[in-house]
Amino acid sequence: MRRACLVLSFLVSVMWTGAAPVSGVTGGEVDGVRHPNVGCLLGQRADGSFAGCGSAQLIAPDLVLIAAHEISVLESFGATRYFVSFEPQVDTTESLLYVIEDFVVAPSFDPVSFQGLDLAIGELRKKVSRVVPVEIPSAGLLDDMRAAGTLDRASFTVVGYGMDCSGISPSACFPVLDSTRRFAAERFLSLQRTTFAVHSGDGGPCFGDSGSPHFLGDSNVSVGVTGTVSGACTNQVPVTRLDTVEARSFLRPFGVLEDAA
Repeated sequence: MRRACLVLSFLVSVMWTGAAPVSGVTGGEVDGVRHPNVGCLLGQRADGSFAGCGSAQLIAPDLVLIAAHEISVLESFGATRYFVSFEPQVDTTESLLYVIEDFVVAPSFDPVSFQGLDLAIGELRKKVSRVVPVEIPSAGLLDDMRAAGTLDRASFTVVGYGMDCSGISPSACFPVLDSTRRFAAERFLSLQRTTFAVHSGDGGPCFGDSGSPHFLGDSNVSVGVTGTVSGACTNQVPVTRLDTVEARSFLRPFGVLEDAA
């Protein structure tokens, strides 16, 4: 997939003129305080204006996990500094913003083609207090579930700050942005080596939900990170698995894996 198409898709989510970044999962429910470990990733330009917002998940008090392509897209719109907020509804003039000091991008990710492991870690200047981080799945969890015959009937929950286009034709959906975290229920669709696909019925990821977690059922275990949503919003999106050897090899140096496998 060509980078120009992907940037165009994300453009709708990051171009906004007010103080508020993008809104929540399309067709989802307002999250409130259900998932305080899911944040809004903000890019800021040199003049102090904000380039837009994606989604992020807290995996340690001072670490957030995002989709690597979010950095490339926000950079293309002039972002030079980055922040994250974990408030249910974000206002850049009032909300608590955590400074991201640096990013560590998965070595295999190509910022031009967006191919490779679409994961990156943001290192926060200050620790987030009183928020339980997202849990990383055990090695091969989804493969084990498929072997046990439980994956086909498994449910997932996506949580993010992407655009809400509920009841609107995607081609006619314009960025009316309320910077609100939302969630939607999903069911399993298919499993690949490094990704998996889910179907979310009436709700699901939209522009700005890149980086959002996919929790296993009602648990705190995030089994994946939302990838790129090209074209129009869809209830079927690629999700980068977090239980694979490659993903765990990238995450291991950060001390966020509970098991040593």
